[in-house]
Amino acid sequence: MVTNPAITVIGSGALGSAWIDYFRKAGFPIVSVWNSTSGTVYDPESGRKSERDYSLPADEVEIGDIIFITTPDSVIRSVAEELATTDIDWSDKQVIHCSGSHSASVLNSLAESGAATASMHPIQTFQKGDGSDRLKNIYISLQGDKTLVHDLEILVKNLDSTPLILDEGQKKAVHISAVFASNYLVALLNTSDTILKENGVEEGVNILEPLIRQTLKNILERGPSNSLTGPISRGDSSTVQDHIENLSADKEKEDLYRALGRVCLSIVKSQGTLTDEQISDLEKLLE
Repeated sequence: MVTNPAITVIGSGALGSAWIDYFRKAGFPIVSVWNSTSGTVYDPESGRKSERDYSLPADEVEIGDIIFITTPDSVIRSVAEELATTDIDWSDKQVIHCSGSHSASVLNSLAESGAATASMHPIQTFQKGDGSDRLKNIYISLQGDKTLVHDLEILVKNLDSTPLILDEGQKKAVHISAVFASNYLVALLNTSDTILKENGVEEGVNILEPLIRQTLKNILERGPSNSLTGPISRGDSSTVQDHIENLSADKEKEDLYRALGRVCLSIVKSQGTLTDEQISDLEKLLE
């Protein structure tokens, strides 16, 4: 009978909790879970737990075969460096961090101590209370030690998710792209919500739900460049000018409108659907 390797999770926030939920359901023994102030260590035989008043494993009985670091990005390197100073034998350990912005090299101190290291980033958003279902049917990027990445491919497929093997440059591009697609989408819709509520439309962004859903559907089915509608796609400079005049009292919103308008105009230029005069008029308005 094949026994699943034992797991340690360092960082018990939203993502860490989702991984813990997955490993427990999949039959992996959880040896320990750690947060910024304390840890919980589980006895492999009885399952009984004991508490620690420090934040990282210090010896072999407190750590599993596979260690997932799901802390905030800013402390991953320092966590790895502190772990590397312990008396733990790292030669048979696999250490994985789940940051989108960092490559596996942030774990170099552990790699130099003998551990196999990798980055494993679920391309998804997580909030407190999310379980392992949030890890399913998504793309999960992998980068680092080739043998470990191969093992993680199997884990990802067992989640019914898709492994995405990247080099360091590709990984950075994926993370930047994800920030635009998720974080900056929130910023854009917050801007829409604010404009509506400032003008007495108390329902705010909710009135745009059908438009938002259809736009996302179009993008995913046709691609972004084939999904642009609205005044810039039509070369309607008078409407764009009116919008800019209405936003002129709020420079931040006006600047954002112009910047995104220039992006839209670049899409339209590549399609060749507007006249040179229409393009020139829009360029002057959006500069």
